[in-house]
Formats: sequence, C-alpha cells, structure tokens
Amino acid sequence: MKDVTDGRYFGRFMMIRVGPMGRSSYFILCAFNVIFYHVLAGVFQGYIYTDSRFKNHGLLLSFAYFMYCFIFSLLEMVFSDRVKPLSTKRNFKALSVLGTCLSISIGLSNISFAYINYTAQVMFKCCKPIFVMMATLIMFGCRLSCQKIISCILMTMGIIWYSLANVAYSPEFQTRGVVYICLALTFDAITPNLTQRLLNESNIDILDSICLPSLVGGILLLVVDIIIGDFAPAINDFNDDPYRIFFLVLFQSMFIYLGTYDIMCLVKNFTALLSVHVTNFRKLVSVTLSLILFEKAFTLHHLFSSVLLFMGLILESIDFKSLAKMIEDTKTFLHKKFPWFSNKKQILKQDV
Repeated sequence: MKDVTDGRYFGRFMMIRVGPMGRSSYFILCAFNVIFYHVLAGVFQGYIYTDSRFKNHGLLLSFAYFMYCFIFSLLEMVFSDRVKPLSTKRNFKALSVLGTCLSISIGLSNISFAYINYTAQVMFKCCKPIFVMMATLIMFGCRLSCQKIISCILMTMGIIWYSLANVAYSPEFQTRGVVYICLALTFDAITPNLTQRLLNESNIDILDSICLPSLVGGILLLVVDIIIGDFAPAINDFNDDPYRIFFLVLFQSMFIYLGTYDIMCLVKNFTALLSVHVTNFRKLVSVTLSLILFEKAFTLHHLFSSVLLFMGLILESIDFKSLAKMIEDTKTFLHKKFPWFSNKKQILKQDV
C-alpha cells in the first residue's frame, strides 16, 4: 500500500485509507492528523504523569510505550503485506542507532516528570527548534538567519521566565529535571536528521522506521530500568491500579503511533521544514491544554512566559518571503478587480 500512486495521494484517518486526493489535500489531512493525535496523546500523558504513583517510573512507562509501538507497527506491516526483511536487514545498523537515540530521548524526557511538573516539561519541549538549529549548525555548518536567532531568543526568554515562576510557585520544579529534559532535547535534535536520511536515501518503508527502532529502544530501556533497580518498585506501584495505567499507556501509545506515522509521511512526501511547522503548531495547542488541565498555580508570570514562547514559535514558523509575495499578489488582484479603488488612492495622493 503506497502513499503515492500515479501522482495521486492516499492518506489515512484512524487506520482507514482515504483517497485518492491531491497534494494539498493530502498535506492538510496529514497536518490535521498530527495535531489531533498528539493533542489527545498529550491529554493521556498528562493524566499519567500527574499521578504520584506513576510519574517516578518514567523508564518502565517508556518501555511500555516502545513495545506498544512495536506491536502496532508489526501488526500493520503483516496485515498490509509490507514486511520487507531484506530492507530491514540492510539498514539494521542505522535503524538500531535511531532506536537508541529515541530511547535516550524519550526515556530522559519521561524521567524528568519526577522533577518538574507536566506543563513545565511541555514548555521545555517546545524549545526543540533551538536544539535542532544548534545540531544543524554543528553538523552541517549552516548559517542562521536573523529571524531564526530572534525566535530562539524569544523562546529562551520564555523558558527562563517560566522557570523562575515555577521556582517560586511549584515545589516539583528541580534542577535535575531541567538537566534531564535538556539532554533529552539534545538527542531529540539528532533523530529527525537520522530519520530523514533513512526515508530519503535508504528508501525504506515508514513502518520499518518505526518497528525495529521501537523494539531496540524498548529492550534498552528495560535493561537500564532493571540495572538501576526501578523495575520491581514500578511493578508494585502499577499493581495498585493496573487497569488505569494499562489503558492510559495504551491510548497514549496508540495516538502517538498514529501521529508519528503522519509526521513520517510529511517528512517523506514534503519536507522536514513543513513537518516542523506542523509540530510547532501542535505544541502551541498542547501547551494551552496543559496549562488549562494540569497547571494548578497559574500566575501572570506563567502567562507572560507563555506569550514569549508563542511569539518565538510563530516567528520561527513564518516564511516572510512567502508572506510578502502573498501580500503583493493580493494587492495586484485587488487593483485588477477593483480599479476604481486604485484610481481613488492616486487622486488622494495628488490632492495632498
């Protein structure tokens, strides 16, 4: 089952194939899916990590998430006849590296919930563009535009202000959590480049880029969790309310898996930049919902820092060249459609 056939695109919603459709309609569908699925996943994740029984066991929860993603992708590969053992074997090393980076990124991100509250963690993850740009600068030597630098400054100021507000009002905000989330974002900045290279250069299937990395990442997380001695205490805490944690992690993993598939479709069929813009907008929605649902001590400091962060994210996503061209095209259209309006403006200028 291909996403593109004879120039026509086929998308999906809730695992149901939709199409054929044009390129623009396909992009809108993928973007909607990314926002819809990840916002729902964020709600379930918020309920998991605001529970004191679960938030201290981020590694085992990450292991469960990876195993769910592995099972979902494997079942889809089998039922859609997309199993390609030769392609997986040929790219085994690269896929294993991707799985390792993902396990470190997601594992550290979930561990940080024990030291910072949910909204603070979401706010820090909104600064992923900063880490991605730094990784791009180091790895490829690209020059950063003034627009990118200003957006990074605004996002950084928003995070600093939010951190100061949490130090004053939230007893759950600890420096160790900041270190964990920053390390997670560092590895999270590497994974998009690896994924794009695998999809475009190695020409592997999207499901292959999810299935094997999920298995490798899950095994690594389980081994580390056993070594540090958190496995048995985590099982005991989960047994206090097994059905609640089972279904919360199940639905969170399912929605993240569905959203991840559409992000891969955007990267493969469009560009990584477009996928970043979509995920940036999704983060705006996630931060807003997390502030409404999970933030108890909401102050003016939180509001001001959120405004700074939103301004930075919006500025980072705006293409001023395309915006200027759109404005000029609009002016040209109005002058052709309403010539009397253009003549009236010229008369006013002459009178002045």
